[in-house]
Amino acid sequence: MGYKKVEDIWLRAARRQVQQQAARRPLIRVLGVDEISKRKYPREYALVLSDLERNCVVDVLSDRLTCTQSGTGKSSLEAWFDDLNPEERGHIEQVAMDLWEPYRLAVQAKLPQADIVADRFHVMQNLNEVIHKARRAIQRQAPEEVKDQLKGLRWTLVKNESSLKEQERERLAQLKVCYPKMYQLYCLRQDFHRLFEDHTDLQAAEDALEKWIHRAEKLGLKPLQTFIATLRNWWQPILNFFKERVTSGFIEGINNKIKLIKRITFGMPNFEHFRLRVLFEFG
Repeated sequence: MGYKKVEDIWLRAARRQVQQQAARRPLIRVLGVDEISKRKYPREYALVLSDLERNCVVDVLSDRLTCTQSGTGKSSLEAWFDDLNPEERGHIEQVAMDLWEPYRLAVQAKLPQADIVADRFHVMQNLNEVIHKARRAIQRQAPEEVKDQLKGLRWTLVKNESSLKEQERERLAQLKVCYPKMYQLYCLRQDFHRLFEDHTDLQAAEDALEKWIHRAEKLGLKPLQTFIATLRNWWQPILNFFKERVTSGFIEGINNKIKLIKRITFGMPNFEHFRLRVLFEFG
Protein backbone atom coordinates (compact mmCIF):
# COMPACT_ATOMS: atom_id res chain seq x y z
CA MET A 1 0.00 0.00 0.00
CA GLY A 2 1.50 3.36 -1.06
CA TYR A 3 2.17 6.25 1.29
CA LYS A 4 -0.48 8.44 -0.38
CA LYS A 5 -3.16 5.78 0.11
CA VAL A 6 -2.21 5.30 3.77
CA GLU A 7 -2.33 9.07 4.28
CA ASP A 8 -5.79 9.27 2.70
CA ILE A 9 -7.07 6.53 5.00
CA TRP A 10 -5.65 8.31 8.04
CA LEU A 11 -7.12 11.67 6.97
CA ARG A 12 -10.60 10.17 6.58
CA ALA A 13 -10.36 8.56 10.01
CA ALA A 14 -9.02 11.77 11.56
CA ARG A 15 -11.80 13.90 10.04
CA ARG A 16 -14.40 11.46 11.30
CA GLN A 17 -12.98 11.51 14.83
CA VAL A 18 -12.61 15.31 14.90
CA GLN A 19 -16.21 15.73 13.72
CA GLN A 20 -17.39 13.39 16.47
CA GLN A 21 -15.35 15.29 19.05
CA ALA A 22 -16.90 18.60 17.95
CA ALA A 23 -20.43 17.15 18.02
CA ARG A 24 -20.15 15.96 21.62
CA ARG A 25 -17.91 18.72 22.97
CA PRO A 26 -19.16 20.00 26.34
CA LEU A 27 -19.69 23.71 26.89
CA ILE A 28 -16.43 25.54 27.61
CA ARG A 29 -16.21 27.64 30.79
CA VAL A 30 -12.47 28.44 30.81
CA LEU A 31 -10.89 29.01 27.39
CA GLY A 32 -7.16 29.16 26.72
CA VAL A 33 -5.79 31.19 23.79
CA ASP A 34 -2.17 30.67 22.80
CA GLU A 35 -0.11 30.72 19.65
CA ILE A 36 2.55 28.58 18.11
CA SER A 37 5.00 29.64 15.43
CA LYS A 38 4.24 28.08 12.04
CA ARG A 39 7.24 29.63 10.36
CA LYS A 40 10.11 31.81 11.55
CA TYR A 41 10.89 33.69 8.32
CA PRO A 42 8.58 35.40 7.63
CA ARG A 43 7.03 35.00 11.08
CA GLU A 44 3.67 33.23 10.97
CA TYR A 45 1.54 31.90 13.81
CA ALA A 46 -1.19 29.36 14.39
CA LEU A 47 -3.66 29.92 17.20
CA VAL A 48 -4.35 27.04 19.61
CA LEU A 49 -7.65 27.15 21.55
CA SER A 50 -8.06 24.91 24.57
CA ASP A 51 -10.55 23.94 27.24
CA LEU A 52 -8.46 24.59 30.36
CA GLU A 53 -10.77 22.70 32.70
CA ARG A 54 -10.72 19.50 30.62
CA ASN A 55 -7.15 19.99 29.34
CA CYS A 56 -7.88 19.41 25.67
CA VAL A 57 -7.47 21.34 22.41
CA VAL A 58 -10.78 22.49 20.92
CA ASP A 59 -9.51 24.09 17.71
CA VAL A 60 -6.46 25.33 15.81
CA LEU A 61 -6.73 28.50 13.70
CA SER A 62 -4.38 29.15 10.83
CA ASP A 63 -3.35 32.70 11.76
CA ARG A 64 -3.98 35.76 13.92
CA LEU A 65 -5.90 37.72 11.29
CA THR A 66 -8.59 36.89 8.75
CA CYS A 67 -8.91 39.30 5.82
CA THR A 68 -12.39 40.20 4.61
CA GLN A 69 -13.52 41.05 1.08
CA SER A 70 -13.66 44.75 1.94
CA GLY A 71 -9.93 44.73 2.56
CA THR A 72 -10.29 45.27 6.28
CA GLY A 73 -9.55 42.51 8.73
CA LYS A 74 -10.84 41.02 11.91
CA SER A 75 -9.30 38.68 14.38
CA SER A 76 -9.44 34.99 13.50
CA LEU A 77 -10.47 34.57 17.11
CA GLU A 78 -13.48 36.84 16.55
CA ALA A 79 -14.47 34.75 13.55
CA TRP A 80 -14.25 31.60 15.69
CA PHE A 81 -16.46 33.19 18.35
CA ASP A 82 -18.98 34.10 15.65
CA ASP A 83 -19.29 30.42 14.75
CA LEU A 84 -20.33 29.51 18.31
CA ASN A 85 -24.03 29.53 19.16
CA PRO A 86 -25.30 31.98 21.82
CA GLU A 87 -25.29 29.30 24.55
CA GLU A 88 -21.68 28.34 23.81
CA ARG A 89 -20.53 31.98 23.84
CA GLY A 90 -22.50 32.81 26.98
CA HIS A 91 -21.05 29.86 28.90
CA ILE A 92 -17.44 31.08 28.62
CA GLU A 93 -16.54 32.84 31.88
CA GLN A 94 -12.76 33.22 31.63
CA VAL A 95 -10.27 33.48 28.78
CA ALA A 96 -6.55 33.09 29.50
CA MET A 97 -4.16 34.64 26.97
CA ASP A 98 -0.77 36.18 26.43
CA LEU A 99 -0.30 39.96 26.30
CA TRP A 100 -1.31 40.50 22.67
CA GLU A 101 -3.88 43.28 22.37
CA PRO A 102 -5.96 41.89 19.43
CA TYR A 103 -6.85 38.82 21.54
CA ARG A 104 -8.13 41.06 24.31
CA LEU A 105 -10.14 43.17 21.84
CA ALA A 106 -11.67 40.03 20.30
CA VAL A 107 -12.84 38.76 23.68
CA GLN A 108 -14.18 42.16 24.71
CA ALA A 109 -16.11 42.41 21.45
CA LYS A 110 -17.59 38.91 21.41
CA LEU A 111 -17.61 37.74 25.05
CA PRO A 112 -18.38 40.83 27.14
CA GLN A 113 -19.34 38.65 30.12
CA ALA A 114 -15.97 36.85 30.27
CA ASP A 115 -13.03 37.76 32.49
CA ILE A 116 -9.78 38.15 30.56
CA VAL A 117 -6.87 36.54 32.41
CA ALA A 118 -3.31 37.52 31.54
CA ASP A 119 -1.46 34.23 31.67
CA ARG A 120 1.17 34.33 34.42
CA PHE A 121 3.62 32.32 32.29
CA HIS A 122 3.64 35.05 29.64
CA VAL A 123 3.79 37.86 32.21
CA MET A 124 6.87 36.23 33.76
CA GLN A 125 8.34 35.67 30.30
CA ASN A 126 7.89 39.37 29.60
CA LEU A 127 9.62 40.27 32.88
CA ASN A 128 12.54 37.91 32.16
CA GLU A 129 13.17 39.69 28.86
CA VAL A 130 13.08 43.02 30.67
CA ILE A 131 15.54 41.71 33.29
CA HIS A 132 17.99 40.86 30.47
CA LYS A 133 17.71 44.40 29.08
CA ALA A 134 18.06 45.98 32.53
CA ARG A 135 21.12 43.82 33.27
CA ARG A 136 22.81 45.07 30.11
CA ALA A 137 21.94 48.68 31.01
CA ILE A 138 23.50 48.25 34.48
CA GLN A 139 26.64 46.69 32.97
CA ARG A 140 27.08 49.61 30.60
CA GLN A 141 26.84 52.08 33.49
CA ALA A 142 29.08 50.12 35.88
CA PRO A 143 32.65 51.23 36.71
CA GLU A 144 35.34 49.41 34.77
CA GLU A 145 36.73 47.73 37.91
CA VAL A 146 33.49 45.77 38.53
CA LYS A 147 32.36 45.03 34.96
CA ASP A 148 34.09 41.65 34.92
CA GLN A 149 32.23 40.66 38.08
CA LEU A 150 28.91 41.35 36.33
CA LYS A 151 29.55 39.04 33.40
CA GLY A 152 27.85 35.65 33.03
CA LEU A 153 24.77 36.51 35.06
CA ARG A 154 22.18 36.36 32.29
CA TRP A 155 20.47 33.10 33.30
CA THR A 156 21.18 33.32 37.02
CA LEU A 157 19.12 36.50 37.33
CA VAL A 158 15.98 34.88 35.87
CA LYS A 159 16.16 31.58 37.74
CA ASN A 160 13.73 30.79 40.54
CA GLU A 161 15.53 30.70 43.87
CA SER A 162 14.74 27.00 44.34
CA SER A 163 16.57 26.18 41.08
CA LEU A 164 19.83 27.94 41.91
CA LYS A 165 23.03 25.91 42.14
CA GLU A 166 25.41 26.48 45.03
CA GLN A 167 27.89 28.29 42.79
CA GLU A 168 25.14 30.65 41.62
CA ARG A 169 24.09 31.36 45.21
CA GLU A 170 27.68 32.28 46.06
CA ARG A 171 27.86 34.54 43.02
CA LEU A 172 24.70 36.36 44.09
CA ALA A 173 26.05 36.80 47.63
CA GLN A 174 29.16 38.44 46.15
CA LEU A 175 26.97 40.57 43.91
CA LYS A 176 25.03 41.86 46.91
CA VAL A 177 28.28 43.31 48.24
CA CYS A 178 30.10 44.44 45.10
CA TYR A 179 27.14 45.80 43.09
CA PRO A 180 23.87 46.00 45.06
CA LYS A 181 21.88 47.45 42.15
CA MET A 182 22.25 44.24 40.14
CA TYR A 183 21.35 42.19 43.20
CA GLN A 184 18.22 44.31 43.70
CA LEU A 185 17.24 43.50 40.12
CA TYR A 186 17.49 39.80 40.95
CA CYS A 187 15.41 40.31 44.12
CA LEU A 188 12.72 42.15 42.16
CA ARG A 189 12.39 39.20 39.82
CA GLN A 190 12.16 36.73 42.71
CA ASP A 191 9.57 38.80 44.56
CA PHE A 192 7.43 39.13 41.44
CA HIS A 193 7.45 35.35 41.00
CA ARG A 194 6.56 34.84 44.68
CA LEU A 195 3.72 37.33 44.33
CA PHE A 196 1.95 34.90 41.97
CA GLU A 197 2.82 31.93 44.16
CA ASP A 198 1.81 33.31 47.55
CA HIS A 199 -1.32 35.40 47.08
CA THR A 200 -4.81 33.94 46.85
CA ASP A 201 -6.69 37.14 47.70
CA LEU A 202 -7.22 39.65 44.89
CA GLN A 203 -6.94 42.78 47.06
CA ALA A 204 -3.80 41.53 48.80
CA ALA A 205 -2.29 40.73 45.38
CA GLU A 206 -3.11 44.23 44.11
CA ASP A 207 -1.50 45.84 47.18
CA ALA A 208 1.61 43.67 46.75
CA LEU A 209 1.82 44.55 43.06
CA GLU A 210 1.64 48.28 43.84
CA LYS A 211 4.47 47.90 46.36
CA TRP A 212 6.53 45.96 43.81
CA ILE A 213 6.06 48.71 41.24
CA HIS A 214 7.19 51.34 43.77
CA ARG A 215 10.42 49.39 44.41
CA ALA A 216 11.00 48.85 40.68
CA GLU A 217 10.58 52.57 39.94
CA LYS A 218 13.23 53.45 42.54
CA LEU A 219 15.87 51.52 40.55
CA GLY A 220 15.46 54.06 37.73
CA LEU A 221 16.00 51.59 34.87
CA LYS A 222 14.20 52.30 31.58
CA PRO A 223 13.42 48.62 30.76
CA LEU A 224 11.64 48.29 34.10
CA GLN A 225 9.60 51.39 33.32
CA THR A 226 8.47 49.74 30.10
CA PHE A 227 7.40 46.64 32.03
CA ILE A 228 5.54 48.77 34.58
CA ALA A 229 3.62 50.39 31.70
CA THR A 230 2.68 46.89 30.49
CA LEU A 231 1.46 46.00 33.99
CA ARG A 232 -0.69 49.12 34.09
CA ASN A 233 -2.11 48.40 30.65
CA TRP A 234 -3.00 44.82 31.62
CA TRP A 235 -3.81 45.56 35.26
CA GLN A 236 -7.24 43.94 35.57
CA PRO A 237 -6.41 40.86 33.43
CA ILE A 238 -3.32 40.28 35.59
CA LEU A 239 -5.35 40.60 38.78
CA ASN A 240 -8.04 38.29 37.38
CA PHE A 241 -5.53 35.45 37.75
CA PHE A 242 -6.00 35.62 41.51
CA LYS A 243 -9.73 34.89 41.29
CA GLU A 244 -9.33 31.25 40.25
CA ARG A 245 -5.60 31.06 39.45
CA VAL A 246 -6.32 30.17 35.83
CA THR A 247 -3.18 29.51 33.82
CA SER A 248 -2.37 28.33 30.29
CA GLY A 249 0.35 25.96 31.50
CA PHE A 250 -1.45 23.05 29.82
CA ILE A 251 -1.24 24.84 26.46
CA GLU A 252 2.50 25.40 26.87
CA GLY A 253 2.99 21.65 27.31
CA ILE A 254 0.81 20.93 24.28
CA ASN A 255 2.75 23.47 22.22
CA ASN A 256 5.97 21.55 22.84
CA LYS A 257 4.28 18.36 21.61
CA ILE A 258 2.91 20.20 18.57
CA LYS A 259 6.44 21.32 17.72
CA LEU A 260 7.49 17.67 17.87
CA ILE A 261 4.70 16.78 15.41
CA LYS A 262 5.95 19.51 13.08
CA ARG A 263 9.49 18.12 13.18
CA ILE A 264 8.36 14.53 12.61
CA THR A 265 6.19 15.54 9.65
CA PHE A 266 8.75 17.94 8.11
CA GLY A 267 6.73 21.06 8.95
CA MET A 268 3.35 19.82 7.62
CA PRO A 269 2.93 22.50 4.91
CA ASN A 270 -0.76 21.58 4.49
CA PHE A 271 -2.37 23.44 7.40
CA GLU A 272 -5.62 21.46 7.41
CA HIS A 273 -3.65 18.22 7.76
CA PHE A 274 -1.66 19.81 10.58
CA ARG A 275 -4.87 20.96 12.31
CA LEU A 276 -6.42 17.49 12.01
CA ARG A 277 -3.29 15.89 13.47
CA VAL A 278 -3.33 18.21 16.51
CA LEU A 279 -7.06 17.74 17.14
CA PHE A 280 -6.75 13.99 16.60
CA GLU A 281 -3.96 13.77 19.19
CA PHE A 282 -5.11 16.35 21.75
CA GLY A 283 -8.80 17.00 21.14
